[in-house]
Amino acid sequence: MTRKRAVKLLMARGYSRNHANGLMRLKVPGDSNFQAYKTYLRCEKIFDSVDRLPICCYDYGISASVLAETMLSMCKAWSKKA
Repeated sequence: MTRKRAVKLLMARGYSRNHANGLMRLKVPGDSNFQAYKTYLRCEKIFDSVDRLPICCYDYGISASVLAETMLSMCKAWSKKA
């Protein structure tokens, strides 16, 4: 893959032309343009996952809280019956 093609692919993913050109110029010596492009995609996926982590933890906390409240109310209802 040519550097120009890799830059265009990065631009299609939302990178500015200057940023994409800078990334491809700063690639690890010995890496092909394709390897550098794939590396940036992997990094992008990691950063996206890290960005979503607090939201997932918050959703998990809310779900755990609702479950605990439901179980507590069920236990109270069953103890009144007994």
